[in-house]
Amino acid sequence: METVQDITIQSDQLQKFAEELYQKAGVGTEHAKLMANLQVETDLRNVHSHGTRMLPGYIRSILKGEINPAPQIHVAQEGTAFAVIDGDNGLGHPASVLAMKMAIEKAKSVGVAATGVRNAGHFGAAACYSMMAADTNMIGFSTTNTGRATVVAPGGTTPVTANNALSYALPTGNEQPIVLDMACGASSWGKISTLKMYGEPIPENWLLNTEGQSTVDPNQGPLLMPAAGEDMGWR
Repeated sequence: METVQDITIQSDQLQKFAEELYQKAGVGTEHAKLMANLQVETDLRNVHSHGTRMLPGYIRSILKGEINPAPQIHVAQEGTAFAVIDGDNGLGHPASVLAMKMAIEKAKSVGVAATGVRNAGHFGAAACYSMMAADTNMIGFSTTNTGRATVVAPGGTTPVTANNALSYALPTGNEQPIVLDMACGASSWGKISTLKMYGEPIPENWLLNTEGQSTVDPNQGPLLMPAAGEDMGWR
């Protein structure tokens, strides 16, 4: 049976559906609305790999007890221009939103600020948070670690870094902000998982098999090429 991609749904209906699913799984009303809003917004930016496609996985993690649906998110450390947020093993999005809000407010006072989140789950698309800063006429930067090393060095076959995500957002006055949202590897694993889910081919020079050979088969490609490719990745 073919996996269907061309089902159309209104964004407000999708958001309501997502909210209800989170609430059924034990997520509070405020966090459920925040999660649904960020994921649908991500879909509307055509970043479906990190939008509502992630919803079933998040719900499964909650039901398995891997994610706390009702975390007590709190500030663990704080200074004039920094803060550390503890996510209490909850979903990554709510803690990350709080962290960026705090960074923005601190930067308004001292010019620049950095905040971090610990003990929280996957935070979705990195641009969700850098764009919050751009919306207040600030340069925003957000990044996250993604676990074990899967990205090889140029010309190598041994993974040396995780496929960490990073995003910049630059305000441009009356125009739309300039936004970069990327991974350290040739693609995010979310993008690759999406292509795999729909049976679509993986572009060449993204994946390497265990023998270090390029492959377009996601089932044979546990390693990622670096973002700029084999020739330019060293830069």
